[in-house]
Amino acid sequence: MILQKGWTGESPLPGEVPRSLLQDYLPEWIALAMYLSLVGAILPHHEPVADEAQAWQLARALPLGQLFHTYLRYEGSPGLWHLLLSILTRAHVSYAGLHWVCGAIALVGTGLLLFRAPFPRFIKLLLPFTYFLAFQYAIVARSYVLFPPLIFALAASWDKGWKRPWTIALILGLMANISLHCAVISGGFAIVYAAEIFKRRAAQGEKRSGHGQLIGATSMLLVFYGLVVWTAWPPHDLWVASHIPENASAQSGGGSSNQAEPQPAIRTSALRASARDRSEEHTSELQSRQYLVC
Repeated sequence: MILQKGWTGESPLPGEVPRSLLQDYLPEWIALAMYLSLVGAILPHHEPVADEAQAWQLARALPLGQLFHTYLRYEGSPGLWHLLLSILTRAHVSYAGLHWVCGAIALVGTGLLLFRAPFPRFIKLLLPFTYFLAFQYAIVARSYVLFPPLIFALAASWDKGWKRPWTIALILGLMANISLHCAVISGGFAIVYAAEIFKRRAAQGEKRSGHGQLIGATSMLLVFYGLVVWTAWPPHDLWVASHIPENASAQSGGGSSNQAEPQPAIRTSALRASARDRSEEHTSELQSRQYLVC
């Protein structure tokens, strides 16, 4: 229903004479400033948990090719988040800085919600301060912090999406590479979008108009979906890694992550995966484990 109506930048009050952007959306600007203040006040006191540091450690310690080809399969997740972390680590962004980057991403998503959603104004002003948008999708450095900006951007583009198949395909492709749950959501939207396109073209009698764009956009989306399968497909020796003791990293030093820098002894899937193919790669795997732990 929301997607059919479209997310617009029009004034929420019908018949109101447009003034400046600041005047028309003054409550939204105030809510955005309050949201920014809230996130900025919480971030310095957030204590990261193990899985936040795990993705950071993998992206920091491993070459990008090795990360995508081997270790992401043990995470059971596509690689968009790890790609972003890899870029941040190579740009010398600190572990504490990562959480501020997450806050900035959340601010973008909240801005789209406040200024483009067709909801009644009081709902738009309250939604940013709910648990998920104010904490889980803003403070916690996990892959799904990317979901709100993309789903809100999709909603904002949907009304004229039949004219912008490349935009829709790009958003859906990026969304699918956030997590497997988001991949399912992306696939559902792709099916609905395809149905709407065929319905519109049948109603207007269009046969060839925009045919090339649709083929190109579809091909790009299939490439994104292929990346999801390639990076998240379980490896044949996953059962070996699943039997590594939970305290494997604790035996090598122990410790918990903190805001300044994740402890190197944290148990990662890369460390658990070091048990695979011991007969042929025993030496190289031990070196990889030592590299991650140290």
